[in-house]
Amino acid sequence: MPQALKDHDLSAVFSGEFACAHKRHLQTVLLKMQYTLATVVHLYTGMRDQEVMRMSYICLSDKIAQEAVLDDEGILRDKSQSVNILSTTTKFSGYKKESTWFAPDEVVKAIEIAKAICRGLAKLYKVELDDRCPLFLNPSILSFTRGKAEVGVTSFSLRSTQESTLRLILIKDEDVKELCQSDPSRDFHNDPEFAVGQPWPLTTHQFRRSLAFYGSSSGFLSLPTLRTQFKHMTIQMARYYANNYENLRTIFGYYDESRNEFLLPRNHFAFEY
Repeated sequence: MPQALKDHDLSAVFSGEFACAHKRHLQTVLLKMQYTLATVVHLYTGMRDQEVMRMSYICLSDKIAQEAVLDDEGILRDKSQSVNILSTTTKFSGYKKESTWFAPDEVVKAIEIAKAICRGLAKLYKVELDDRCPLFLNPSILSFTRGKAEVGVTSFSLRSTQESTLRLILIKDEDVKELCQSDPSRDFHNDPEFAVGQPWPLTTHQFRRSLAFYGSSSGFLSLPTLRTQFKHMTIQMARYYANNYENLRTIFGYYDESRNEFLLPRNHFAFEY
């Protein structure tokens, strides 16, 4: 296995947490990679579990956000601007419904790596790389005789991902304080699940809530934008997700509701800059 990785210039990829010394470990390592990649998508988009796992190999595309600007003589003054978007299709009886999410650069990188893994697995499954091929193909094909495994989507169980670095992040005292600020109605200090020193009980929905929290706290994310990205039916639901964001500290300082602005402490790095 080490020689195969060296021959294909993959030694740097399969290192550290993703080290793979023997072929029998490849299935587990690929699953841990997929878990990390799916987490990046959750973290930066706010997509739900089923929405991420429903993505196909053909899920990334460009969308024109601003058309090119030409002057009266037809000379290009401003180039068109495009953004990357993710899309999934919900299959109902009788029709298909497509949804899209804005995808920042970090998500684009994660999708490209996931597609590289998918290409290898798709060859073993003998399936075409089209909009019917799941992006997160189950690597279980590696433990079966070729042709006997059913085409399916990866399942990220706690047991299969418990050794992931993401599962080993420990709760600090300042984390509990921020939790209390995020939801004053809950007693996090006496909740054993969030005890200092314990691993974070990470769920993908926490990333969805965090994106609403810190996005709203930054002052750059409006409720209509949040509603669109999260696929909420109402503005009220988007507001619920961002509840108490004004209590959180950000790099922009503290939000003063009475003055409707962010106040920076005197020792803030912005003054030095």
